[in-house]
Amino acid sequence: MNHTFRIFVASNRVVIVSLITGIASASLAICLHLFKASSPWAYTFLVVYAIFQGLLVYAASVQTFYSKVALLDSLLRAIHSDLGLLATDRIAIHILLDGKAQTYVQLTNYYPTKTGMGRVFHFTYGLTGRSFKTRLPTAYKTPIALTFNEAMTRDWAYTTEERMRLTQDRRSFFAMPVGQEGEMARGVIYMDSSNSETFAPERMEQISKRIAATFLSIVEGLLVAT
Repeated sequence: MNHTFRIFVASNRVVIVSLITGIASASLAICLHLFKASSPWAYTFLVVYAIFQGLLVYAASVQTFYSKVALLDSLLRAIHSDLGLLATDRIAIHILLDGKAQTYVQLTNYYPTKTGMGRVFHFTYGLTGRSFKTRLPTAYKTPIALTFNEAMTRDWAYTTEERMRLTQDRRSFFAMPVGQEGEMARGVIYMDSSNSETFAPERMEQISKRIAATFLSIVEGLLVAT
């Protein structure tokens, strides 16, 4: 299942379901009218009606998907609070999109900024991609002597185009793999901060243990079912 498409449908589910319902109802009404008139076009509208009914069934499955994402959003708030993070510190969950193409998608918005859901990245994107491949927690802080762009280029090999997609004031980062799909992680819990010490490497073990003790199994259960 294409996660980016499901995320798009889930994000716009009210408008999409309303539109599909309207078209399906109109198609059925036209179909019945044409059958009464013995028109050969009746079968065309019957097919149209069947297609849109199928789309409604798909939309219902996406509603279930959205409910799981909403639960993950709640867990992000709980993790954010449990770790004592500040309002400027962000947390999100990414999920594997295509193992062969080595791509992943941002499954949730950042908490608390409520942005970013649905963005697709390659594994070359920083420590999140590394955690997908190694299935190990990763932490990093920008060296004091380097600017953000210098650090992203030197330590993570970001291109100029890739750096333009990044939030420039971030100074420390943390990624924790969740579950397993083949040789890769199923998902990654990602965090970043404008403070260099919030997710400094020396805090990685402490943060990892705290998440694992309370939240990791719940997040993994939701991702497996997603």
